[in-house]
Amino acid sequence: RALMRLVGDQSVGLMLLLAGRTAFFDEQVKAAVAAGVKQVVILGAGYDTRGIRLGLPKDVTVFEMDQKDLQEKKKSTLEGIANSGALPVDTSRVRYVPVDFAAGQGVELLKTVPDYDPAAATVFTLEGVAQYIPKEATGRTVLAAAALCGDGSRFIMSYVPQELYEDPHKVGAQPDETKTLLRSVAKAGEPWVSGWYQHDFAAFMRQRGFEVQRDISVAEIVEEYYTPARRHVPARQRIGFERYVIAHKV
Repeated sequence: RALMRLVGDQSVGLMLLLAGRTAFFDEQVKAAVAAGVKQVVILGAGYDTRGIRLGLPKDVTVFEMDQKDLQEKKKSTLEGIANSGALPVDTSRVRYVPVDFAAGQGVELLKTVPDYDPAAATVFTLEGVAQYIPKEATGRTVLAAAALCGDGSRFIMSYVPQELYEDPHKVGAQPDETKTLLRSVAKAGEPWVSGWYQHDFAAFMRQRGFEVQRDISVAEIVEEYYTPARRHVPARQRIGFERYVIAHKV
């Protein structure tokens, strides 16, 4: 409790959000695979280890798309862990797809990957990315994904509610602390530039080939993951920095 008072409710809320978001994305990827999806595309994968730690079936292939230099660092780190014997690391199902987002490259590069089947059911993830890029870039990504996957495909992503920028109280955030957060990410060179209202986001996805099935808040994440584990999260820490979406190809 003393630590929480020190870092503040908004900081604690952010940490809880990240843990809950990870659980949500893990669960949705596993649900898609259980439904028969054999391809997982992680957009802006970074140091995400979902393709390794979820224990997906051997016939599922994971395609990680991100900057080449970051991918090389990641592969080197994973190789070091594997050689040390500290943890089992099986990357046999992972395909690294280098992409230069700054140069306008994107999902369409999957067409150049021999193991990728554009007619197969695929689950795409875009986690913690949409707020950092213009809406137009997100739109191009979703539209390109819809053109490169078969029936039964899914798109799982997070986005920032527009209310966070305009009236933080509506999503349980404090205006002063929110301003501090936004200034901090901007100062770090990664400003948050995009947000949506919930009803606008559903239309945004529909126009690009995916129908939203669920669009849930941080409060709902708490009820689905923390409450069953008897982890009490007070209302002041249920801060709606993001929303989480499951959309199916139409």
